[in-house]
Amino acid sequence: MRVAAAAAAGTLRPTAATLLFSPPHQHLRPLSLHRRATQHLPFARRRRDSYSTATVAAQQEDSGGAGGEAEGKAARRRRARESPEGNLRHQLDMCSRNADLTTALRHYDAALSPDSPVPLSLHHYNCLLYLCSNAAASDPDSSADADQRGFDIFARMEADGVQPNEAALTSVARLAAATRDPAMDFANSLTELAIKREARDDFLGFQSWLRRHGPFDAVIDAANVGLYNSKAFSFSQVNSVVNAIQRVTKPNKLPLIILHWNRVNGGNAKAPYNQKILESWRKAGALYATPPGSNDDWYWLYAAVSCRSLLVTNDEMRDHLFQLLGTSFFPRWKEKHQVRLTFSGRGPTLHLPPPYSIVIQDSEDGSWHVPTTTGDDIEKPRQWICSKRKSWGAHAHQVLGGTHALGFCSAARCSADDQADAEPPRFTVVPGDTAVDGPGTGAGVGVSEAAERVCRVVSTQPEMGIASALDALRVAVSPELVAEVLKNLSNAGMLALAFFRWAERQEGFRYTAESFHNLIEALGKIKQFRLVWSLVETMRCRCLLSKNTFKLIVRRYARARKVKEAVETFEKMSSFGLKTELSDYNWLIDTLSKSKQVKKGQAVYNEMKRKGRFVPDLKTYTVLMEGWGHEKDLLMVKTVYQEMLDAGIRPDVVAYGMLISAFCKSGKCDEAIKVFHEMEVSGCMPSPHVYCMLINGLGSEERLDEALKYFELYKESGFPMEVPTCNAVVGAYCRASKFQHAFKMVDEMRKCKIGPNSRTYDIILHHLIKSQKFEEAYDVFHRMGSDSCEPQLNTYTMMVGMFCSNGRVDMALKVWKQMKEKGVLPCMHMFSALINGLCFENRLEEACIYFQEMLDKGIRPPGQLFSNLKEALVEGGRISLAQEMALKLDTLRKTPLHG
Repeated sequence: MRVAAAAAAGTLRPTAATLLFSPPHQHLRPLSLHRRATQHLPFARRRRDSYSTATVAAQQEDSGGAGGEAEGKAARRRRARESPEGNLRHQLDMCSRNADLTTALRHYDAALSPDSPVPLSLHHYNCLLYLCSNAAASDPDSSADADQRGFDIFARMEADGVQPNEAALTSVARLAAATRDPAMDFANSLTELAIKREARDDFLGFQSWLRRHGPFDAVIDAANVGLYNSKAFSFSQVNSVVNAIQRVTKPNKLPLIILHWNRVNGGNAKAPYNQKILESWRKAGALYATPPGSNDDWYWLYAAVSCRSLLVTNDEMRDHLFQLLGTSFFPRWKEKHQVRLTFSGRGPTLHLPPPYSIVIQDSEDGSWHVPTTTGDDIEKPRQWICSKRKSWGAHAHQVLGGTHALGFCSAARCSADDQADAEPPRFTVVPGDTAVDGPGTGAGVGVSEAAERVCRVVSTQPEMGIASALDALRVAVSPELVAEVLKNLSNAGMLALAFFRWAERQEGFRYTAESFHNLIEALGKIKQFRLVWSLVETMRCRCLLSKNTFKLIVRRYARARKVKEAVETFEKMSSFGLKTELSDYNWLIDTLSKSKQVKKGQAVYNEMKRKGRFVPDLKTYTVLMEGWGHEKDLLMVKTVYQEMLDAGIRPDVVAYGMLISAFCKSGKCDEAIKVFHEMEVSGCMPSPHVYCMLINGLGSEERLDEALKYFELYKESGFPMEVPTCNAVVGAYCRASKFQHAFKMVDEMRKCKIGPNSRTYDIILHHLIKSQKFEEAYDVFHRMGSDSCEPQLNTYTMMVGMFCSNGRVDMALKVWKQMKEKGVLPCMHMFSALINGLCFENRLEEACIYFQEMLDKGIRPPGQLFSNLKEALVEGGRISLAQEMALKLDTLRKTPLHG
């Protein structure tokens, strides 16, 4: 008996097994157990093909009438859209796009009403079944209702004589699979395996403890976190991750911290600072010490699975223990729940699970997306292939050849009549592309070296000669190379565009989101926003748009002080199918604040809050406090802080840190110290970043002894030596003109193998130049290479400025040449310093050459620079040359670039 017929008759409830063995004409796609709602796939966001059964019917009716041929195609389509069937199709498409099952079912019930029945087509049923299967798979609370309604709709579909296609049958297979709870099955199998390998009473005792204290929103593998990039176990490092994950989950509940008994009771756990941390975890009921002799992996894995929570660990889970778990459910669970992390001077950065799946995906219209890279490591870039029908019909879209910004390639959509005639299905494979921003998208082996060669050639050629020079270079073009070169050319928008247009014509080139983003960054810096938006349209056509695209543009508008355009760009995200969330609003306020537009950021916050667009959280208030702190407006900092307390939100280590930073920047270090002690009393342990801010603040007030006191306190607290904190101490010594002590600190950093870095040298150089110790500064500049610290753009800018301001332009040109040989491109400030220096020495022809180079790179000179150059030219009798430079500058300002 056919499964579909039996289901329609109500005699058989479909299961995954029965559906997978349906008759041959019902070609089922492989069933993915991945539970992420697949409405995030590009297919669910793409506008549906306007052809439907209603369209076909309308065309047939028109062709038979006397006026059918006279009526235009647009009119026929409009009639189809305005028909009851077309209206329902549009409504269901919107529900599918927004993952709104409730509204879709309401439209479905209305369509079945005897008063105004609407015939349902294959497309209608596919949308409904797709929504039901997604809800059943992704929302445990509503899965039962979605499951039942989905089977009812499938039965109605068969009763109406609508033949199901692969998409419909796959949705029903998902419904059947969702009737079980694989997470709990997995948790039960974990229990069985753990009891076989651990002391039974120990593990059962842990389960009992977890039932009393859970559930938890996150579980931390503290052993892995505490030893990350550290020779000794760091409790403060674990605590910083605890605070960071709290901002992602519930701020009033700590994550579960699992540590071995030996870690909790031995070693550096006995240090006073670490005892405070452990006690705060115990009081919150968030610390579990696994018994001596046990393997803590079983404990944190079971806790994360049974609580359906995030798991914070960098453990790749590839050893023998995890091989026991099999390969069916575990990899998919891991990719959805594992949070990886990295550390920088500002603390931990959490890499949350990706918003897309890295296992095989199937779409609503019967296509599959398969990653060509095996395994489940999201840190590696991957290429996807799209398997689709070869014959998509006359109305199919062209395959765009690019990839969606989430890592999926594009696929054409066929109309309903095309699907009906597509027996048997034939498939073709369309290569996808790596379009995922983040870890792993950087250059591969040898790419950086090739990119430097390309940049050297590009930076020394006029725009018209770039293509021929690059052809002669014979470099192998790849997506990685293009992205790296564009990143290096971020200060030369016109050169970046010229390189991109050349690269497009080369074998091996592929469009990627990273390349587009780097080009947008370069063009945004020279305010070529018209061209930026043309690139956005190209990315849209190639399905490469993401929130990161719009955030890049918003930031460039904000830096250009075009706040209105920045906010409008942010609002445009929703019109491109990108839903804005609280974290996005926080990002917008943060971006405006860091672009010296904190008043506008506060206005956006007030307006969005008034309209009910979001409810502020701890991050929102922290961002505003940081912005007002940079402006040294302590009144507003305190106002925002009090508003946060009034909202019932307790400050965390970051919020306290922003308060301390604001006081330090305003020269109120005594107030900052009071907050530091208040923070300790409240049980919130200071992070390395907090110590760093205090040392910087005290150093800037030339209170060296107190700064060193907090550095010693920092070391006594069990923190490992870190570059940012050591740099703060170096800065404190330099402000007190104790440069020998600063160099001793650098030697200590070398001994500890934590630096120095280019920022360390920039701090020393800044203070040497400020103290007019120019020869010493040049010696330090030369020594950077011996410490494997290549000078950065900021370093070269300081050196060129130093020599030019002291009438040693030849030395400035020597540094300039060295910089160009390294492939570093000059910025506006460097051009300004050099041109002003040349004018001062009356070397006007050279000044004009560098001014022309500045314009060629698309860098708009500040008004004062051109005024100085023009004045020098006029005084030197070079009036025609001054007019020529003015004309070129006016052309750059008024003429937009063309892609």
